[in-house]
Amino acid sequence: MRFGKKFVTRFHGKIVNGVLTTDDQDLYFPASMTFADVSVEYLRAARFRLKLTPEGATGLIGAYADVEHLYRTLVKSWSTHHQSYGQASSPSIYRALRRLADAYPDPKTGANTAISAAMEVKFAHAFIEHPGEKVAAVKGGDHAGQ
Repeated sequence: MRFGKKFVTRFHGKIVNGVLTTDDQDLYFPASMTFADVSVEYLRAARFRLKLTPEGATGLIGAYADVEHLYRTLVKSWSTHHQSYGQASSPSIYRALRRLADAYPDPKTGANTAISAAMEVKFAHAFIEHPGEKVAAVKGGDHAGQ
C-alpha cells in the first residue's frame, strides 16, 4: 500500500448471470511497452465488463484515453524508425488522435482531448494477504519506571 496506493481504485458495479459490469471511474495502472520502462497509464471514465469464473475473469475495459498522454507514451516507447516499419509517422498519428478525439472538450478551445479506447483483459484469481501490525515488546516483561 505504500508505493501502490495510486493504483488502488474501487469500482461499484453489479453481477448478473456471472458478468460483472461496473460504473465508470478514472483508472491509473502500471504498464510497459516494448521499448519503454514501466509507465503509468491513465484512463478516464473506465468501465469493466467481465465474465467471472472461479479462476479469474475475462472481458473488456472501455474508457477514454487522454490524447496527449497516449501520444507521449507511444512516442517514448516506439521510436520513429520503429513506427516507420509499420508505415506510420508520429505526426500523422498525433493528427489522427486529435481529429478522432470524441470526449472531454477543452473549456477554452472546445476541442476534444480524449479518444474512445477499449482493452481486452484477462485476470487471474489472486488473494492478497496484508500482514498484521507488529508491536514492539520488551523481553522479560514490563520494565516501566526503571
